[in-house]
Amino acid sequence: MTTTVDVIVLGTGSAAQSAAYPCREAGWNVAVVDYHPFGGTCQLRGCDPKKVLVGVSDLVDWSRRMQGKGASAPGLSLSWPDLIRFKRTFTDPVPEQTKRSFEQAGIITRHGRAHFVDRTSVQVGEEILVARQVVIATGACHADLGIAGEDLLTTSTQFLDLEELPRRIVFVGGGYIAFEFAHIAARAGAQVQVLHRGSRPLAKFDPDLVSMLVQASRELGIEVHVNRAVTAIERQGDHLLVHARTGAQVHTVEADLVVHAAGRTPEIDKLDLEVAGVAYGKEGVSVNEYLQSVTNPAVYAAGDAVASGGFPLPWVDLVIRHPEPTYRNGRPAWLHTPDRCVVQGRIVPPASSFIQLHLAQEGPAGTPVDQYLTKEDGAFELLAPQGAYLLRWWSPDERVIGERPVTLHTWRCEIDLPLA
Repeated sequence: MTTTVDVIVLGTGSAAQSAAYPCREAGWNVAVVDYHPFGGTCQLRGCDPKKVLVGVSDLVDWSRRMQGKGASAPGLSLSWPDLIRFKRTFTDPVPEQTKRSFEQAGIITRHGRAHFVDRTSVQVGEEILVARQVVIATGACHADLGIAGEDLLTTSTQFLDLEELPRRIVFVGGGYIAFEFAHIAARAGAQVQVLHRGSRPLAKFDPDLVSMLVQASRELGIEVHVNRAVTAIERQGDHLLVHARTGAQVHTVEADLVVHAAGRTPEIDKLDLEVAGVAYGKEGVSVNEYLQSVTNPAVYAAGDAVASGGFPLPWVDLVIRHPEPTYRNGRPAWLHTPDRCVVQGRIVPPASSFIQLHLAQEGPAGTPVDQYLTKEDGAFELLAPQGAYLLRWWSPDERVIGERPVTLHTWRCEIDLPLA
């Protein structure tokens, strides 16, 4: 059977929906295809369910830290089975709701694994879908680590569905998924270790804040090991052995669960992109500035399937210094204190944006410590005490396009502001 439409969208997550619905609203015939349950990574096995677990864990953490500080009730404890059941009240309805929403919009839905059979046609089961354009928004999957016993790893998706939390857990990798899940598991009573092959976890984040996170993790009882590359995993009786190496030194750790937190890769390997003449690499589909395939202009890619290196990363050159006295008509016009810093920065490439500086512990919900509308050349200037902050970036149309933690000291530093 052959079905002809204007646009085929491969995937049903956030990136896929951002293409499917506008095209349908424009009057085009649209078909969406997904091998996974409808809804995508964020809603089903990523951001949203993780936030549910983090929210309950935060409540437990606050309760414990407030004991003796005005809160006298016994500290809360975290019940893992109840937590997962609560999480499922959010995630279980998503596939059916997503499918129904597509169909109510007049979008054709197909569930199954798709692969290209020519430049703009894909096969799903026995059906051939033919279109003028195809959008690849299939998301990402866990990277192949190429180690012995890799099949014994538990994925982050599986972690979010554990019926019971094992006593001893090892996370392979030191990224944000590892630390988020490690803190949740530790607050639920598990003994947790993080094994990171590099010299510093979260390499793309502010070093000072990462150091604070690692220290807080260790104070919680999480063992964080750097320069420790996992080489193999094996089953021994009712537990697992994790073999790792630091240079010539060999380490072996016993665990009841070993979680893959060592990176993700675009899930495009089974699409037969060569048949469609779509160029790609290990980072994803090669696209131009319009997210259009550089080798097949009828194919587009979005989200984690794109080899864009993430969102553009304009960088800000910050010069941090103690402020000089400011005078007006020969009199002091600005009161300075020794612990305050002038933050002079410039966006490269230049962009007109509104910048806010928030205290890290308050985040964007708090009142900004300072704010500034950048000049035409991207320059800005803020005034704040030394400390940890969240730098938030707004576009002229009041859309948040980036935020990044930054620690202010009295020396020169550079930070990246990823667009969102």
